[in-house]
Amino acid sequence: MVKRKIPEHLKRHYLRPILTFVYLALIVYGSLHPWKGWTWPNDEHWWQRIEGQTRYFSTSDITVNILLYIPVGLSLYWVFRTWTPVRAAIGWSLLAGIALSGTMEFLQLFLPGRIASWRDFALNTLGTSIGIWMAWGTGPTTSWGQGIQQWRQREFTFGRYTDFGIFVLAVWALAQLSPFIPEFGNGAITKNATAFWQALTHPITLNLRELLAETFQFIGLGFIAHRLWRNPVPRHPGLIFGLFAGIILVCKIPIPHQHVGVESFAGLVLALLVLHLSTRYTPSVKAGLCILSLIAGYMLAHITPHQQVALSANAINWIPFRYQILGDARGLATLLNGLWPFMGIAFCTLLLPARTRTIAAVGGVTILLLTLSVEWWQQWDNTQKADISDVLLALAGWALAWAHPVIRRGPTS
Repeated sequence: MVKRKIPEHLKRHYLRPILTFVYLALIVYGSLHPWKGWTWPNDEHWWQRIEGQTRYFSTSDITVNILLYIPVGLSLYWVFRTWTPVRAAIGWSLLAGIALSGTMEFLQLFLPGRIASWRDFALNTLGTSIGIWMAWGTGPTTSWGQGIQQWRQREFTFGRYTDFGIFVLAVWALAQLSPFIPEFGNGAITKNATAFWQALTHPITLNLRELLAETFQFIGLGFIAHRLWRNPVPRHPGLIFGLFAGIILVCKIPIPHQHVGVESFAGLVLALLVLHLSTRYTPSVKAGLCILSLIAGYMLAHITPHQQVALSANAINWIPFRYQILGDARGLATLLNGLWPFMGIAFCTLLLPARTRTIAAVGGVTILLLTLSVEWWQQWDNTQKADISDVLLALAGWALAWAHPVIRRGPTS
């Protein structure tokens, strides 16, 4: 029996169809939740309901409907581009995105708790189109994409491992800026500025736990950013990272539901000081410090001191992504914040000498136990919401690096 040989270019991209399938499954899961109460309309012209539905359409609704389908366009284009030319990949990706959104809106007609809307369909299609345009525009077939690749090769080390580190920083930035729609009215900026000035002039109001959490998170991010530069490393790599992080924090101020306090800026300054003092450490020591910093930052951000603990337990939500996908745009920030710390931990673990499947398995079990312990503790915390989704996101963030056959080889790839 002759064994069929898989083409090399398909071997390199087998992870793309898997990730695309997982994301599309999440879209279907969120669009048709709660998956019960299906009814067939009694009226003869039931299909006209999709035209007659009227409801208040907020900025959050618009944002979510577009943003959730941008990855659909991105991932579908990358999958189809593996087997087809550029124009065919664009066409098939757009048709698949339209078919997905249309099917979801059609099926929502039979769910009493959901509303089918032409506006949702149009916004989903727009999001898919934006994702396809981004994937095509950043590819090697356009002058813009070629310029981006030349800049990336000039400034950063070569390899998929570095690409993954850049992706970690990008996910962190997106988590800070979600839902990406600034709000200049309703006193949003004034409120944040007032709280910032009060904390600055009255240091006693500083939240020490939040300050330490921000400091540890920035230390971990700084180590990751420092590892990405091509030799010779810039003279002041910490200042470049500080400028990047500072710009993100400033842009975060007018974003609704995002808190920016003096703790964030002070944590960044403290992290830059630590990064400066650790420049002479070996890569393995830096990797260990990065891992410990990200774990400490995660624990401090999710565990509240004893004086704020409730007397009775709040049950853990065991329905995956019940609030992240079905809620407003704030759910997007929750998804991204659940991913990036453990993506960063995986990135730093791959800097260590041992990069075996045993390490991947032990790390996964450790993260599982750690996050389950945190969620169990949050049952008695009035300021947190215990959710199994956080555990799944942590495991997904850890597994992303290990699942890729090139990334898991580490920086030597």
